[in-house]
Amino acid sequence: MASISSDHYLKAIYNLGGEENCVPMSHLAEELSISVVSTNEMVKKLVKRGAVSYEPYKGVMLTPKGRAQAVAVPRRHRLWERFLTDVLGLGWEQVHAEACRLEHATS
Repeated sequence: MASISSDHYLKAIYNLGGEENCVPMSHLAEELSISVVSTNEMVKKLVKRGAVSYEPYKGVMLTPKGRAQAVAVPRRHRLWERFLTDVLGLGWEQVHAEACRLEHATS
């Protein structure tokens, strides 16, 4: 099962070009504003889940499974934003933070 943290990692790898190219661990850590050590620990978990592949001294790359998870996160976010604005009538300035929380609770 995906977690909020793993969703953020997969989305960051995808944004850095990790579906076609290896993303260096230092770039991923910088993108997420965390340490390289923390990045290494999560990447190990993502490798075990089959979401990424890792090549020492080159970096991390999304697998087809990881890519599917990475593109699903922003889609769910946009769907929640639309629901919150269109159905519940909230203003755009209110919906982003709430959509961030709800996107991870949606299958």
